[in-house]
Amino acid sequence: MGKTCEAKLGLADVGDSIEKQLICSILITCIDSLNNGSMEVDMQVEGDEELALFLLESARQVLDQQVDGRGIS
Repeated sequence: MGKTCEAKLGLADVGDSIEKQLICSILITCIDSLNNGSMEVDMQVEGDEELALFLLESARQVLDQQVDGRGIS
């Protein structure tokens, strides 16, 4: 299995990255809870859908490890 690379980017860094050769992007947004307790989540994918799936699965693994490391369930 390959190495996991974690990078923390600010919004300004994201703009710089987009100017490079972009092959896939995923934007996930969430609007504050609605009156009924639910949330409105939207996802936009541009580029290679197979790569987007790989990126989402990899991100899920990283987030799971971070949550497990903090003892959050």
